[in-house]
Amino acid sequence: MILKQLSAAESFVNKNWWSNWMGLSRTIMASSLILTLLSNSRYTLFFTGYQNETFHKFTHYEFNFFSFFSDFQTGIAFAVAGLLLAASGIYPRFTCVLHWFIAYSFSITSTCMDGGDQVSAILALLLMPICLLDKRKWHWSEDTAVHSFFAKATAAAAFYLMSFQIFVIYFFASVGKFKIEEWKNGTALYYWFTQPLFGVTDFFKPFIEVILSSPVLTTLLNWSVLVIELLIALSIFTADAERKKKIVFVGMLFHFFIALFMGIISFSFVMCSALLLLISNTANYEFRNANLPSAAFDFRSLLFLPAKKDK
Repeated sequence: MILKQLSAAESFVNKNWWSNWMGLSRTIMASSLILTLLSNSRYTLFFTGYQNETFHKFTHYEFNFFSFFSDFQTGIAFAVAGLLLAASGIYPRFTCVLHWFIAYSFSITSTCMDGGDQVSAILALLLMPICLLDKRKWHWSEDTAVHSFFAKATAAAAFYLMSFQIFVIYFFASVGKFKIEEWKNGTALYYWFTQPLFGVTDFFKPFIEVILSSPVLTTLLNWSVLVIELLIALSIFTADAERKKKIVFVGMLFHFFIALFMGIISFSFVMCSALLLLISNTANYEFRNANLPSAAFDFRSLLFLPAKKDK
């Protein structure tokens, strides 16, 4: 009886937790913060002034990557360098700790962050148990190492914690809007698109105005946001890998249009990386070169064509 239960448990956790889909997610996540750090000055990202620039103390946040340097600009330079290492995919078991520490430090220090930065810090933390057990030199390569049951169980637990976190984000993003009158009557996006700070970019205003001039299109677009967010949340309960990949693909298009029309680029990057994590254990779409990143990546997955199955 015990052997049967152990066999069932081993079958449950015996999946490819160390895939290059996970690696791609890490790269996009790290690139998001790199983009933020390079696109903004230290005066925009952090509180400035003589005390901060000289002493770099953050009250109860003193354990902080940026407080190790004499000024914010130096801290930003080293943070970008560390994130580039994480994004490159080299030795994920080591760079995952650095990635999390920088993301965490930015999320508690910056005075100009969004929800994507907080999600990035949380997911980088939840990825650590998986990455610390990753024996690959590059997170782009196929995992050919033999992992113990304990390692697989640990990775499985971390994966399902990440999945639950993503479920919470999208579920409450959707159902939380149900009680808001503007979302129920289909006018919320009209106010968001015409809002001066977070509204649609000037380049796309003529296109959006055509949509907003139609009550039917505006309402359908408004409610589609609620449906897409709810579908993404509920996708963690489906065992159908192909169906889950299609939902994730729709979710990535959703965030692509948020970045395109509203200019919230780093947030969209982070959420796309979160979506990739949802399918990271279903199949492994490998680089043809198993040792180094290559442009020969098999992108057939984006078209939902057959791909290499897990071993």
